[in-house]
Amino acid sequence: MQTRWKCPNGCGGVLAPTRPRKDDVRRYCLPCSKKTGRLVERFSPAMEKKRQKRAQVSKEKTKKKAEKAREAERESYTVEGVDMRKELKRVVRLPVFGGPKGKLAKRPPHLEVKNGLRGGMLGLAYGYSNRIEISKNQRGYGPKIAKDTLIHEVAHIYVDRVMGRDTSTHGPTFNKIYRQAYYEYFKEHAPGSATGPWRNTQDRWCIA
Repeated sequence: MQTRWKCPNGCGGVLAPTRPRKDDVRRYCLPCSKKTGRLVERFSPAMEKKRQKRAQVSKEKTKKKAEKAREAERESYTVEGVDMRKELKRVVRLPVFGGPKGKLAKRPPHLEVKNGLRGGMLGLAYGYSNRIEISKNQRGYGPKIAKDTLIHEVAHIYVDRVMGRDTSTHGPTFNKIYRQAYYEYFKEHAPGSATGPWRNTQDRWCIA
């Protein structure tokens, strides 16, 4: 298959294969090459148009693939319709946790969202490793409970890592911090116990 190759300087074109050999003289405009002292390579408008089309298609595929990957990642961190990564950024900046310049905001806990946690827990916090686990299986409690679970676990991290208090898991210190964080976030007082008023069918606390 042949196509027309043109000189970039506007000289007359020639017919040549779509993929001519490198030593094919039709690849070059010899008169222009003689004038400049350097090889002047011809180009094929039809081939260039196809190349640009392929490049555009490839660009769109790459964009769609990147969007799909971002959507998959966003979905992996979504619990009850809530992107927990965004909520974590908001929660660690609450005044009770030191605000935007506080230690939690500067070094937020690592967030992991899993399909399920041991004991049917909705969330777990590990102060020693600065890590929070949130269960995707919130049993249909809704977005507010998912956010509350995150606040609860961040409160654990704050008490354990920032305050450095040797206190019981859900003792007075934790209870005070959690309730203040809940109020600052939801603009209402936390209902029930600091471990949450929502229990599972085995009457065990769902939040740790």
